[in-house]
Amino acid sequence: ECFAVIAASIGIAEFTDLHWKLVSGAREDFLASQSSPNIRRLTKVTEISTKDIYQLFPQKPGIAVAQCAGIPKPGGCI
Repeated sequence: ECFAVIAASIGIAEFTDLHWKLVSGAREDFLASQSSPNIRRLTKVTEISTKDIYQLFPQKPGIAVAQCAGIPKPGGCI
């Protein structure tokens, strides 16, 4: 599956419900606003803390969530 390859490439072996909540929240927010959400926005949309987001996606979480959601990286991400 394509999604499993993306997850493995960013170092995530298994997706939990919280991973899916972030990915689906990012996708829904993008569809509503036509702008990829940054970490601050993700915390508001999903009610998942910044600390937890960084634990779920330890390396470049904004870009990693966007990759998994199939949306462009958030503005300001390097």
